[in-house]
Amino acid sequence: MFRAFFSILCVVLAMGGCKRDEQPQDYYPMAKGNRWVYATGDHSDRLTYEVDASVRMSNGENAWRMVRNWDLPSKSLLMVDSIYIVKRENEVVAYSSLRDTTPDVLLRFPLEVGKNWVVSSRDKYTISVTVTALEAVNVSGKTFKRCFKLESSRSEQDSVVVSGSEWYAPGVGNVMTIIRKKSHVRETKLVDYTVH
Repeated sequence: MFRAFFSILCVVLAMGGCKRDEQPQDYYPMAKGNRWVYATGDHSDRLTYEVDASVRMSNGENAWRMVRNWDLPSKSLLMVDSIYIVKRENEVVAYSSLRDTTPDVLLRFPLEVGKNWVVSSRDKYTISVTVTALEAVNVSGKTFKRCFKLESSRSEQDSVVVSGSEWYAPGVGNVMTIIRKKSHVRETKLVDYTVH
C-alpha cells in the first residue's frame, strides 16, 4: 500500500512540474468597481470607464453597466453615458441601452490570430474586425505582454471610411486604440486602471 501511495505521489508531483496549456486569460474583465482611465487627443482629454452595477437586460441576460465619462477639453465636451456589457461563453457584446436588441460584438473567443467577425452592421455601414497579432505593447511607460491586436474597418457603401487598431491585454482589457480617418489619427492610451 505504501508503494502504491508513493507511486501515485511521484506521478502527481511529476505532473505538477509539467507545463500545461495555460487557462485562457480574461481580455475583458468585468467586476463592480473596475475602472479604466484613458488619455486621448492632446492627452489633456480623458475617457473614464467604470463598471458600477450588475443589471438585467430586457431580454433576460445579465449585464454589467459601464459608465463612460467623456471629459474632452479640446472639444469643449463633457458627457456621461452608459453601455451594457454581456460576457457570453464565446463573445463579449455591448448594448447601448437595456432595451437594445442588436449588440455590437466586441470580442469573439477564443481570441487567435486570423480570427475575424462583424462587430456591427447597421443600415448604412458595417464594422468588421480581424485579430492580426499576439504581441507586447508599450503604453504610457508600461509594457503589456500577450496583447491581442485587432484591426478594424468601418465601411460605407463598399468604401472604407475609418480604420483602427486596438490592443487587449490579459487581466486588463483594452490598453490602446488608434483610429484613422483620412489623414487624421487619434490615439487613446490607458493611463490608469483598477481591475478586481
